[in-house]
Amino acid sequence: GIRCILVVGGFAESPFLIKQMESNFSNVECCVARPRDASIAVVKGAAMYGQNPDVITARISKYTYGVKTRTSFDEKKHPKSKRLEDDNGPYCTDVFDKFILINDSVESGKPIERSYLPVYATQTEVAFPIYRSTKHDAMFTDDSSCEHLLTVTVHSPNVERGTDREQLVKMDFSRTLLHFEAVDVTSGKSAQVDIQFDTKYP
Repeated sequence: GIRCILVVGGFAESPFLIKQMESNFSNVECCVARPRDASIAVVKGAAMYGQNPDVITARISKYTYGVKTRTSFDEKKHPKSKRLEDDNGPYCTDVFDKFILINDSVESGKPIERSYLPVYATQTEVAFPIYRSTKHDAMFTDDSSCEHLLTVTVHSPNVERGTDREQLVKMDFSRTLLHFEAVDVTSGKSAQVDIQFDTKYP
């Protein structure tokens, strides 16, 4: 749970506010702290970030981020409502493959990677629908907590290898953005996009 409340901004100078907060949280193990120069802490932070954006090396993710994919159907794990079938056999649809979990500390310059393969041997494009969720454990992208942000499509022209064509997908935090990149390893073709943490579109 919450162990400390840090009060900053102009209203942080109000003795009434501090007294009320201390009174309301006195029955739990939670301290109310007011740092030095609390009224200008936000402005100072913005100025520091403007001068040197690299001063922030990690952020706490507000959402769980991942992609919509499919996997082999497992009767012990997957609901029957998610079972579909094609020439490759039965599979589970709408799987939320999570890269970053809500409240994770996401460090800049340390991409999280996943590898995928095309579904069909003659497939020349692979689409990766990007989703976010307000839940830690959402299993499927049609969960009420999930929101579709956008879809990134990477070209995979060399079909001679059939489905044996690795699609390398990376998510990486960069300053205020979440950087998403999909690479067709065989051809070197890639597609990428930057997503704002707190808005729907990049």
